[in-house]
Order: sequence, then C-alpha cells, then structure tokens
Amino acid sequence: MTDIANFAEFDARLARARAGMNRLNLENPGDAFLQSISRQLTFVYDWTRGGKRPPEDEIKKVSFGVMASRSVDELDPELAGELYVLANYLDNWK
Repeated sequence: MTDIANFAEFDARLARARAGMNRLNLENPGDAFLQSISRQLTFVYDWTRGGKRPPEDEIKKVSFGVMASRSVDELDPELAGELYVLANYLDNWK
C-alpha cells in the first residue's frame, strides 16, 4: 500500500475499503469487530464529504486501523493494509 497523495485518492480508497468491509461482514455475520470497523468507515465518509477534514475530536474516536490488525489482517491482508493507510492519512491530515 502506498501513501495517499490527496483527498480524491483518499475518497476513492475509502470507497473501496467500505466495499471490502461490506464483503467481510457478509462472509462473517455477527463479527462485532468487523461491524465496528464498517460503522467507523461510514462515520469517516460522512465527516469528509466535500473534502472537509474532520475535527480532531472526531478523528480520535475512530480506531479502525488498530482494529484491522486484530480482525481483518488474517481474513484479507490487502484490505487490512488499506485500512492502515486510511487511518494514517486521517491521523496526519492537515
């Protein structure tokens, strides 16, 4: 996975990650970690419409990157890597 260069790339990769998480949720019904990651990605999607950076307090509420190492890494390593990159972008978005 490569770093994200701009918001347009972030938005496209977020859409792919949301689709991947939807797939994992269908394949693993009832997995609370996967469901939480999906909810968090939806929050991030809603917060960032129009290219807006979420407030710092909102960014601190999400932990999908950390959760990915516990619940996504073994199921879909590529998707887990994408989640790490997305989380890193959020953490460093200026």
